[in-house]
Amino acid sequence: MRILLCSHFFHPSVGGIEQVSLLLATEFEHAGHEVKVITTRLESDGQKFLFGIVRRPSPAQLIKLVQWSDVVFHNNISLRMWWPLLIVRRPWVIAHHTWIALKERDFFPCLSVVGDGPDLHRLSKLVQQFGLRDQVKFLGTKTGHDLVLELNRHRVIVVPSRWQEPFGLVALEGVACGCRAIIAGSGGLREAAGPLAVVFEHESDFALAEAIERTLKEPFDWQGYWRMMEDHLRAHRASEVGRGYLEVLAESSLARRFRKAQR
Repeated sequence: MRILLCSHFFHPSVGGIEQVSLLLATEFEHAGHEVKVITTRLESDGQKFLFGIVRRPSPAQLIKLVQWSDVVFHNNISLRMWWPLLIVRRPWVIAHHTWIALKERDFFPCLSVVGDGPDLHRLSKLVQQFGLRDQVKFLGTKTGHDLVLELNRHRVIVVPSRWQEPFGLVALEGVACGCRAIIAGSGGLREAAGPLAVVFEHESDFALAEAIERTLKEPFDWQGYWRMMEDHLRAHRASEVGRGYLEVLAESSLARRFRKAQR
C-alpha cells in the first residue's frame, strides 16, 4: 500500500504532532508499505529516514503525490495540503491528536517548565513578579534521553493545554516515565493519560490549582498505579498504534478498489 502521510509539523521540529507522525511513518515502513511524508516545514537537519520527505511541496508536486498514493493520511488536517483531494479522488483518513493560586493557598510545590515558545519571556516575568523564582525553573527544550531523565525526576506531569489536543503525546510520555498525569479535560488528553489521570476543568485556573494540591497531598498507591498503567502503555506502543492505523488505511484503500470494480 502506498501511503501519503501529511503532517504540517515534522522533524526536526519538536512537539507531539511531529513525534506521532515520525512514529507512524516508521511503523508503516516497517510493516512493508511504501510511505512518503509531506510537510509545510522547510527546516531539515539532514537526518535520513526509511521513507521520503517532501518539504513544502509546490501545487503540482502535491497533486502528483496524491495521484501516486493509494490512501492519504492527515495527522491533523492541514488545509494547505488538503485541497488536491478535491481534484484527485483518494481515500482520506484524518487523525484528530496556576502556581500563583497555589501560593495564595500557602502551598509551595516546585515546577519544572520544559519547552520553548513565544510566551516564555512573559512567563519568566510573571515568575519574577510573583516571587516564584525558588519554585519555578525553566529548563528549555528537552528531547530523547534528556527528557526521559527529567521526567523520571518528577512525580507528576501537568498538561494544561488550552487547545483541543488531538491526542496529547506529552501526557503519554510522562506516564511512561512514571509520572501521574494532571490534564485538562479536553481533546485526546484523557485517552493519552490513561484511566488514573487527574482531570480538571478546561481553562480553569482555580480547578488546576485545586487538582495539583489534591494530587500532591493525597495518599496514593504508586506501585498499584504503575502495575495498572502497564496495560495502558502496552496498548500505546509504536507497533500497536501503527497496526491500528494501518487497519483503517487498508480498509479505506480496499473500499476505493471495490467501488472502482463496481463501475
